[in-house]
Amino acid sequence: MILTKDIVAWLKENNSNYTTRKELLNALNNNFNISISIAYLNQLNYRYKLSLNTDKVTYSKEMFEFMQNGKYGTRQELCDEFNKKFNLNLTLGKLRDLNTKHGLNIGNPTRNISNLKKGWIKVRGYTTREIGEEIERGEDVPYIKLGHNNYVPKHRYLYEKYHNVKLDISDLIIFLDNDKTNFRKDNLYKVSRSIAGIMVGNELHGTKETDKETVIKFCEWKEKIIELKRGKGNEVYPR
Repeated sequence: MILTKDIVAWLKENNSNYTTRKELLNALNNNFNISISIAYLNQLNYRYKLSLNTDKVTYSKEMFEFMQNGKYGTRQELCDEFNKKFNLNLTLGKLRDLNTKHGLNIGNPTRNISNLKKGWIKVRGYTTREIGEEIERGEDVPYIKLGHNNYVPKHRYLYEKYHNVKLDISDLIIFLDNDKTNFRKDNLYKVSRSIAGIMVGNELHGTKETDKETVIKFCEWKEKIIELKRGKGNEVYPR
């Protein structure tokens, strides 16, 4: 009969020999010829204050040097090559955390260090963005820099310029042809969040049978009907 105290004693003695809890769990089950789960192992860790390793991966000096070598233009490229070399699944979020925690100075996600010539920029790992510069941030549309830590999606920026207006936070700008690289004036259309909600709620946001502007007009009328039913806008129809 295997006692819990024997398992706990083994964990305390062997914890440092394994880099992940999964490896430790496999060794534990093999040693005692048992089959406990990772959830139960976590319970033992909490109950007996074992301080078992929580990192899924122990990062070596070689791995950190690979992250800092400056060969790759974007963080996504770095992640892809890192995972190929070390057979891991490093994500952009984890890379960001490692960069902050260990002071790696990997740099901005969008910079292309292979094109940077000045040595101090390579060492510091960043470059200054100019006001009005277009910046890729790994999202569907690029952003425009308006000031220090002030960026706005390009389609919102252009809509305001095209129409000489200031958009409210509740205003959404959509692409009528669904092409998020087409920033022409006639392709950018302003809708409210409530209209967008009606489109999504009626599963009309992705329809291809009807052009999007017609769908939007339908949703705008639907919203107006809802308002009238709630007693809003009655002054439009005097008795």
